[in-house]
Amino acid sequence: MTALRLTSEQRAQIAALIGDVPSAPPAVAVALAEAVQERRGHDHPRYEDLFCSNLAGWLGERVPYLLRLLLDLSAEAEALRAAAEQPEPSPHQFVATPDIAPGSDCKSCGEHVFHPAHDYR
Repeated sequence: MTALRLTSEQRAQIAALIGDVPSAPPAVAVALAEAVQERRGHDHPRYEDLFCSNLAGWLGERVPYLLRLLLDLSAEAEALRAAAEQPEPSPHQFVATPDIAPGSDCKSCGEHVFHPAHDYR
């Protein structure tokens, strides 16, 4: 299964379509899954299926909240991907001057480290 990757344009389009609804709590997602199972699993009569019609309406009323949850999770995943692509900053603080000797101590932690401004070849 591939991960869902909504573009920022797709997220904006969905958000505009569903309006200002809050995100669904996990219980709603579970209830929707149960309703899908009930709809799939019951005996479908040859005449009008009021049970399925009722469940379809119930599902439809809750889908915007589930879509908001999807948008929230998609935006969070995108932020995590972007953060993972950023290089991790060095915890050491240096003064970038030529008079720092190779192997100087970090100003913030005192650890003996090599200064990135020097070429140690």
